[in-house]
Amino acid sequence: MFDRVTVVIEGRREREFAPRRTRCAGSQTRPKPMPSAAMQARTGETLETMQMFDDWYRDVARLPRALHMCVHRLGARIARLLPKAKDR
Repeated sequence: MFDRVTVVIEGRREREFAPRRTRCAGSQTRPKPMPSAAMQARTGETLETMQMFDDWYRDVARLPRALHMCVHRLGARIARLLPKAKDR
């Protein structure tokens, strides 16, 4: 089951996530038309966040399966300890 989930996640990452990240990166270097400073800042923040999640995913994906499962369980425990955020 674990292998199937990994195949699905990798497929979605390549099909959906990677192209969007590439588009964000491309919009940062595109010369025309000049987007507003607010739009540039938002795009930069989006790209930075997407890169952070992708880096985290690649780091975790390299772990041995047993350790990978421990990380997920630990993440759930940490989430329960954190204060609940209010809806924006």
